[in-house]
Amino acid sequence: MLGDTISSPTGDYQVTEILGSGSFGKVALCTKNQSTNLVALKIIEDEESITASKDEAKFLNMMTGLGSREFNIVNYSGCFMSSKRFCLEFERLDMDIYNYMEDYREDIPLSLMEIRPIMQQMAEALYFLKCIGLIHSDIKPENIMLVDHDQEPLRVKLIDFGLAFNDPERKTGGVTGTLPYTSPEMLLGAPFSHAIDIWALGCVAVEMLIGEVLIEGESEADLIRNIVSLLGKVPDTVMNSGRHTTKYFDSISSPDQTRTWSPKSTDGTKCEPCPIKTLKELLKVPEGTPLEDVPAEERDRACFVDLISQMLNTDPHQRITPSSILQHPFLTLSHLDRYDN
Repeated sequence: MLGDTISSPTGDYQVTEILGSGSFGKVALCTKNQSTNLVALKIIEDEESITASKDEAKFLNMMTGLGSREFNIVNYSGCFMSSKRFCLEFERLDMDIYNYMEDYREDIPLSLMEIRPIMQQMAEALYFLKCIGLIHSDIKPENIMLVDHDQEPLRVKLIDFGLAFNDPERKTGGVTGTLPYTSPEMLLGAPFSHAIDIWALGCVAVEMLIGEVLIEGESEADLIRNIVSLLGKVPDTVMNSGRHTTKYFDSISSPDQTRTWSPKSTDGTKCEPCPIKTLKELLKVPEGTPLEDVPAEERDRACFVDLISQMLNTDPHQRITPSSILQHPFLTLSHLDRYDN
């Protein structure tokens, strides 16, 4: 693969580096038409993955036509077949948030001042997706890419629309995406909407602040137990509509014929607990904060926790929307303006 030439109707691509690989195929850094311009080429060889990638290309074409480049979504240039390989061309980006935190920052979490612009840009991306009726369904640190961490610090774009869809009704009952960022309604097999992306972004935001995955789980059962432990019970309206609720909860009928739910007894095994027991733990001001900065930091943290609490609302109908995130004081800084005055 390295050094290979991949031909397309618009020119030749010379593979200079393999950026990553997965079940879908590989992502290669390439020069195009013997120029010095570098592009990222997503290369898929498996027939089943090619079918899925053609759906991704369809959504990417639609988004590009509707102006996605103005909403912090990766620039897409087109697709082509080459020797039984399906290829999608994207702009070259830098590194994802996961690798930025793990390698570049050596596991040092981000500050609220650093998290704020990332949240702003991702809320804009989710606002665009909601407007066009598309659900990303795999928001995670690996799918948020820095454009250029040296020249444009903290400018990010949303990538990887391989699991995107616009028909949530047909997906109800299934679980897509990456488990630690999966919303309770999806785990329970209840009807869901774009709000699953808001949930996932909320998990990412906390992860950036504490440097650890917020809600771990080796299985759906582990995950739903940790969600309830950290955030409280899921509303009965969601539980009642879930196709899988009875896998994790027992139903109890009351005299008035209403139904309540209690967690099923476990087999004695313990799932990995959340790194925090309550979101209020995020209010703690980091050690070493200069005394003169403590009041502003406290106010900023309280505002952040308020936003996260709305993003991680276990009732998807009450979960905050992208437009409301953009108007939230944590992003507008109105809470700090009041403090300064």
